[in-house]
Amino acid sequence: MRAYSDTILDSQTVDTEKSEITSNHQRDLLLAEFEKKFEPLSNDILTIVKSKHDDPEDAYDQAYRLGYFLLGFSRVLELKKVSRLLEILEFVLDCGREELDFSQNSMTYVTELTLSTSKECINEAVNKKEIATDITDVVSECNTYLNQVLLSHNAEIEKRSTSSTDTQDIVIDEMALSGDDAEELEENTSPNIEPLQKIDDSPEELNIPADKTSLVSDFCEEATDNLNQVELSLIELEDSDQPIEVVNAIFRAVHTVKGGARLLEIRKIEALAHQMESLLDDVRSQKISVSSEIVDILIEGNSILKEMTDNVQASETLAQEISPVIKSIYGLRTGSPAKNSSNKDKSSAADDGKDTSQPETQPSPPAEKGGVKSAPKPAEANTGKKVTSSTEESIRVPANKLEEVLNTASEVFITRIRLENDARILAEAINNMEIMTRDAKFPDVTENLLLISQKCEELELELIKESGAKNDTSNRSRRVLDRITKLLKDEIFQNLDKLPEESRLNLLRIEEARKQLQKNIEDLEGLSGTLQTGAMGFRMVPISQLFNRFPAQVRELARKVGKKAKLTINGGDTELDKLLINQLADPLVHILRNSLDHGFETADERKASGKSEVGEIIISAFYHGSNAVIEVSDDGRGVNKSRVIEKALEKELITDEQIPSMTEREILELIFDPGFSSAEKVTELSGRGVGMDVVKTSVASVQGTVNIESTEGKGTKISMKLPLTLAIVGILLVSENGHQFAFPILNVAEVLTVKSSELKQVGDNMVFNYRGNTLKVNSLSKVLGFESSSFDGEELSVIVITDGDRTLGILVDEIKGQQDVLIKQFGSMVSKINYMMGCTILSDSSLVLILNVWELFNANSTYSETPKIEKVVADDQKLKRTNKKILVVDDSAIQRNRLNSMLTRAGYKVEVAVDGHDGLKKASGTRFDAFCVDIVMPLMDGYEFVEQIRNTERFAKAPVFLVTGKNIASGAETRRVQSLNIKRVLEKPVNEAEILKELDSACHASEIVEA
Repeated sequence: MRAYSDTILDSQTVDTEKSEITSNHQRDLLLAEFEKKFEPLSNDILTIVKSKHDDPEDAYDQAYRLGYFLLGFSRVLELKKVSRLLEILEFVLDCGREELDFSQNSMTYVTELTLSTSKECINEAVNKKEIATDITDVVSECNTYLNQVLLSHNAEIEKRSTSSTDTQDIVIDEMALSGDDAEELEENTSPNIEPLQKIDDSPEELNIPADKTSLVSDFCEEATDNLNQVELSLIELEDSDQPIEVVNAIFRAVHTVKGGARLLEIRKIEALAHQMESLLDDVRSQKISVSSEIVDILIEGNSILKEMTDNVQASETLAQEISPVIKSIYGLRTGSPAKNSSNKDKSSAADDGKDTSQPETQPSPPAEKGGVKSAPKPAEANTGKKVTSSTEESIRVPANKLEEVLNTASEVFITRIRLENDARILAEAINNMEIMTRDAKFPDVTENLLLISQKCEELELELIKESGAKNDTSNRSRRVLDRITKLLKDEIFQNLDKLPEESRLNLLRIEEARKQLQKNIEDLEGLSGTLQTGAMGFRMVPISQLFNRFPAQVRELARKVGKKAKLTINGGDTELDKLLINQLADPLVHILRNSLDHGFETADERKASGKSEVGEIIISAFYHGSNAVIEVSDDGRGVNKSRVIEKALEKELITDEQIPSMTEREILELIFDPGFSSAEKVTELSGRGVGMDVVKTSVASVQGTVNIESTEGKGTKISMKLPLTLAIVGILLVSENGHQFAFPILNVAEVLTVKSSELKQVGDNMVFNYRGNTLKVNSLSKVLGFESSSFDGEELSVIVITDGDRTLGILVDEIKGQQDVLIKQFGSMVSKINYMMGCTILSDSSLVLILNVWELFNANSTYSETPKIEKVVADDQKLKRTNKKILVVDDSAIQRNRLNSMLTRAGYKVEVAVDGHDGLKKASGTRFDAFCVDIVMPLMDGYEFVEQIRNTERFAKAPVFLVTGKNIASGAETRRVQSLNIKRVLEKPVNEAEILKELDSACHASEIVEA
């Protein structure tokens, strides 16, 4: 059996390129003949390979000859893709006849795969005069099954050839290595290892062929996935009972990255991946054994590959130096490690929580005892089965397109709420029509009209009698009577008795239309819910994307502190919002670092206490109701509570008087205070008092809570409770002095109605006895800086908010209800608004700001001034306004809400109406002291509305203000304004001081009149 090129299983440019077939008479005849012969010959090959034979040697020789004939024919016709596939087939058939066995390494399957794909390419060549089929995946699959066979076979061939000749001198390019490196490798290079070629470490500008630029995104996505898996597998390799299976999985992933880089002509990635692949091949062929040094250098190489992949994704120059790592790999393969200049101090990267952990040059504990182990998913568990990637198809979508979908989903959500509101208004209107029709007493009107008609006939007879006297008055009366009689015979009056039935039928038709509208709204609700859920799903990603960063970091950090640790990951498939995951990286790194530095004892201390010398950290994620919980637990020494109290006293975080009354939870939560540290000395990992404070701050900023449990001598568990997404939030709507805000429901502990006398002023603080504890109370106006409400009622509303361990009471004027809303960011024009986490739009088109509770707590801790209820003395004018009620009639939601907020803030009681018809309905049952009315409105405009209320005794002289953007010119319109006794016409947008002055004057004047 001859030697075969190592490259026959590698991806090549020809695999993806479309090849044109030059057409001429002789070539077309040969191509047709090849197609004709190919199928029966390929069937013969498959029959031989799949069958048992009395004389297998002759049969397998025949199969090889048939395959070789097909390969030769394809080369004559210059069918490059077919030749590529049949070269692989030749190798398989040659191996099979050598071993007299095709049952190993999926050789039968590969034979069938290469023949069927070749047949497809030949058919394209005959019928389309081109071969467009991409055979990359076929070659890659063949490589998966045959690569080790090919390398082992060639190694054996080389071994046989070198054993019969003198050892050849190995020439090493002096440009690649110099000095001691060259001498060392010259002395130790094995004759079975290819010489190390020149390594160009200069920055590499990307020069991807134009016809392959569309593959860059796919390459980066695939390479990132593979390299992430390589990192986890390398950590697992140290403790694996079946290292060869893990090595095979790593080898396949690195080989895929190398093939993609070669296809895109990315030199540095291909070169480094090739050297890593060679080292892995030495391990899986058992030429060298797994060691911590091998794992170290592979982790370092993998990290550089990830960095370069990120550069490719960003279209940046590859400036990384790969020669130190390649020299180290070559040294490990030859049994003489080169001087490793690549092991730089990476502690700062580890401290920052970035995925760039590198091995140290200092001696390390034995790998089998101090490794870091990641609990694999069921599909990836080390059970001896191949690790396969998911077959689910995916596409890469720019983030801005996803953001557009999310915004569209939110608009559909809001539109659906508005439609529900419109349907409710329509139902009310139909109900009012039914009441009006029922109360109209049409039968009585018809009976009276009939009576009038009879009287007219009698009067007509009397007039006829008088007409004989030629009385002119009688003649005029008869003419008037004729007009009345004609009018009574009009169709309207004649069919008046039918009007109730027609009205009823029309109302039924409208009601049917309303029901259909309601059904459509319900359908829209289902669709919008599906769209909303699907859109939100775009941002939901497995938390394994975050957790998978930690194994290498924990391994590195454990070495830095001279301890042994293993990391177990559970629940990596739990999905969270991508934005949320990004903000959890730093907190989790600080917790892991704290466990390693503070939590774990030394190996001797652990042995003395009966523990394994290898400490275990378990990081878990799971769902809990509508939240996600992340837990990080260790089996270390636990938190020394006495030490915590001692340090807290030193830093004046607590006083001696507080200690006896402090609970265990309150003591443990002291470690989250800024600047707190129980470390005896400052190290590069801890002792500066910033770690756990970062945890609390980061978790609180995403509306989460953090809790700590610890048992001395047993270990510590830190739990973080988080919302699943930052896009959908339940809110509680509240208002103070006309300003409307929303609290996230997650932070609302309770809603209370308390008597004003129960709120006490203690120094500068207002407090309330809340379930036996003192609750500090504040108001939004004091924190946000707007004019405070008077809070002069006998009963007050207090919202109790919490951030997990702290509580605060917030005084509000009104609680408007609870909703689930899509939170919207403020956009690029506004980077941040203090105390606000976002905003949302309600069904009435009003914009509501959603409060950031964590910032409110921090503001409350530094804000000394709080509302002093007992000392609040509202101005006389505001007190007078509280007894006055204003009706605002305007079809514009924005103008209506603005005027409502303005007048409410000033102390007036306000009701609003959406048009003149709605205003009449509200005015019919309520007494108003003044009216603010728009002119241009549907159904009934402002003039008609004022005319209607002027016809009532109650509002004949009531103050009316026209608030309009319309320019009222002199003439008929001015005379109409005057005839309706309009107090004043105010131009939009209304000046607050001006309208308050006018209303105060008008309402005060009405008081005098009433008196």
